[in-house]
Amino acid sequence: MFLAPFFTSTAKTTTTAIQKRVKCAPGRPLKERGALHARLLAWRSDTHARDPLRSYRTLGMIIDDQALKVLAALPASHVTLVGISAALPQRTQEWQDKWATQLIQVIQHYDRTKQSDLERNPFAIPALLLTDVVNTLY
Repeated sequence: MFLAPFFTSTAKTTTTAIQKRVKCAPGRPLKERGALHARLLAWRSDTHARDPLRSYRTLGMIIDDQALKVLAALPASHVTLVGISAALPQRTQEWQDKWATQLIQVIQHYDRTKQSDLERNPFAIPALLLTDVVNTLY
């Protein structure tokens, strides 16, 4: 038989058995991720087009689609070499030396331009939304 009160009603439940959910740092707002993801895709295509090894090195070898989604969701405070290496742990040091600094520059430029656009006209409708409205009307 059982040596301990394993499945009996006399067993006490402890609070150590209940795991509390660990809260992660909040990511980038969802409405900003699409535009940043599009900018990262454009950077990858442009970088691949200028790469002398483009016949051998595919787009996915530079950075794959899943990693771009992870970077687009990364909060602005984590856009550093340490933050990118933590978000993408499978990347090598050689990859970080070649591509990570460029990715940081692209993301930081996006954050700066987004902030300056809001400061100039906080009620402006983005051009992408305007074209969608015009296309649906006509």
